[in-house]
Amino acid sequence: MATAETQLKDWFTDLTAFRTCCADVNTDAGKLSMLRFAESKIADLLAAPPSNDQPQFALCASNATKLPVSQAAITAAATFLDLLEAVWAFPNLYIANYVLSMCPKFAAMNVGDFLLQKVNAVFPGGAADPLWIAIDSALAGIIDNSCYSPKQRAAVAKLVADPTKQITDVVNQIAVLG
Repeated sequence: MATAETQLKDWFTDLTAFRTCCADVNTDAGKLSMLRFAESKIADLLAAPPSNDQPQFALCASNATKLPVSQAAITAAATFLDLLEAVWAFPNLYIANYVLSMCPKFAAMNVGDFLLQKVNAVFPGGAADPLWIAIDSALAGIIDNSCYSPKQRAAVAKLVADPTKQITDVVNQIAVLG
């Protein structure tokens, strides 16, 4: 069974694979930061059929990720982030599982209950808590810098410092990307 860290890394690896496959069809995609690519409208980078752009991307992305990237999924998704969320899952799940995996005091708790914990119960020292500092650093090593930028990290740290917030607020802010 894959670890929480592996699953989170895999999610971002698949987003990278999407960008690589898109760049095979439209070289402009390869010039975009991971965040800008994720937020890009599919129609702006891949021409719809009868062009071969979307089918070529679908084949490449399916082979690279082993996910069911179909023409129907591409048509239904507005952005590449929407597409990955539709064919795999939202990043929130993987972020939440990863943060939980880093919190030994809560290891026996299910992720749903963990998400409802107040941040000060998990990180009593707020954004200066050594456990939060370790998790933030680890997340920065897993998530592309454009998706977990210094600005984004500061926004997350502000939530971690607010004792009225829950872990779900922190996870959702990380998943915003940017």
